[in-house]
Amino acid sequence: MADNGHTVCATVGTKFSVKLPDDGKGHWSALTSDSDAVDVLLLTGSPPISGTQADFVARHKGTAKLTSSRPVCPSTPPGGMSCKSLQAFTVTVTVP
Repeated sequence: MADNGHTVCATVGTKFSVKLPDDGKGHWSALTSDSDAVDVLLLTGSPPISGTQADFVARHKGTAKLTSSRPVCPSTPPGGMSCKSLQAFTVTVTVP
């Protein structure tokens, strides 16, 4: 979360993990990349990708945004007032 909203650099071939807090405030959606410059890394024997953690690799020169979100408000009972607010996580990764 310390890098939320920031831009970071990774050289081609760099492997890294993104871990979001599992603090009981809501489940994060799966982390995604909007570019194949940075791609989800699937390793045999690695733990399954969850909404709170994913492994990535910098594949080639370019820029990618890694994103996830989670609900801010708890679930509401039937007929109750609902809140549709989301907390977003975004990191831009530049591969020079």
